[in-house]
Amino acid sequence: MLDAIAEMLNFRYTMTTKPQDCMWGSFVNGSWNGILGMVHRKEKNFTVNTMLVTEARGKDFDFGVWYWMEGFGVMLMNPAPLAKWRGIYYSFQPSLWFAVILTAVSVIVIMTLQDRIQPEPLLGGLGGTWMYMLRTLVNQELTVLPRAQWQRLFLASWLFYCFILTTAYIANLIAFVTTPVFPERLHTLHQLAHSNYRLAMVNYGDFVPEALRSSKSDEYTRLWRKLDLCQEYNEVLALMTQQTHAFVELYSYSKVLLKTQYQLNHTYMMKEQLYPSYFAWLYPKNTAWRYKFDQGVRHLVEAGLVSHWYKEKIEELLGRDREKWERVEARQQRKKKGPLNLHHLEGVFFILVISWAASAVVLLLELLFHSSLTSTASSSLARILMI
Repeated sequence: MLDAIAEMLNFRYTMTTKPQDCMWGSFVNGSWNGILGMVHRKEKNFTVNTMLVTEARGKDFDFGVWYWMEGFGVMLMNPAPLAKWRGIYYSFQPSLWFAVILTAVSVIVIMTLQDRIQPEPLLGGLGGTWMYMLRTLVNQELTVLPRAQWQRLFLASWLFYCFILTTAYIANLIAFVTTPVFPERLHTLHQLAHSNYRLAMVNYGDFVPEALRSSKSDEYTRLWRKLDLCQEYNEVLALMTQQTHAFVELYSYSKVLLKTQYQLNHTYMMKEQLYPSYFAWLYPKNTAWRYKFDQGVRHLVEAGLVSHWYKEKIEELLGRDREKWERVEARQQRKKKGPLNLHHLEGVFFILVISWAASAVVLLLELLFHSSLTSTASSSLARILMI
């Protein structure tokens, strides 16, 4: 952009790429530091950095016309897939599990009452009824059927219900044990503020930490309490790869930095950005010739050259259609299937162990109950003999 305007207005320029304090520009102890400090002290005529339009900067600088809109992106590592054994219960939502349990309890109670009013009970009480009714939930056939027609109709509706339920469960279970299941990703600042993630950002003097600290928004205050400032990108990325922190940086720059310099893949950017605003060049206050540059920037924006150059530069750094191919690769990786092994069926063994434990508890209760009945009968017999 600067080269095009320099050719248009016929001037030459010298560029300083880094200030001595390596800061962007914050108002500290009554003065500006970093790049903005150099402009404010008129050591430089203006800055072409990606400076966001903020109220604090507008008090001491003149903004040129905006040429791009962007904010601070929040990037996180892709969450690890859920454990395979969780497919045993993850196939249904918790509300559906609750409905199934409630329905099963209701059916067992109703069937028990129906069996009791029969002249010749078939199942013999609650203990036999719940085992009889649960056979259909685990795809076991019924060895005997009730004699009463109305009881058979009730049982037929239960069998039809179990057929639909077990078919859906088996289909979902096969899908979960053969395809990785990932937790839901974060997409909004509200989700991030109420999550277990902390924020990590390089302390190069940008306005974001102070803006979060002084914000009256509850979400931004939460983010401020979870913000950790680091001195280098290596520190930030180390925290990010541990999946304890989210990386905060300018949206476009963070994508380029992670993909090119650090080759960090398997990441995603939240849809909602932090402090989205306009980019503009900053000049000292009351700069007389600023309107000339504004005309040049406006022409470049309206001609579509800024968008074209942005796309061209991103493709040069990341490769053409990089994001598209990453999405395709991720989908193929998720669809990749292999043979079933032990960790796919851990949940089955967990259920087996729990069932054995439950049966041992029931056996112990039966022995105690039988022992108490025997002792009661013995004491009653002794009293009778004494009489």
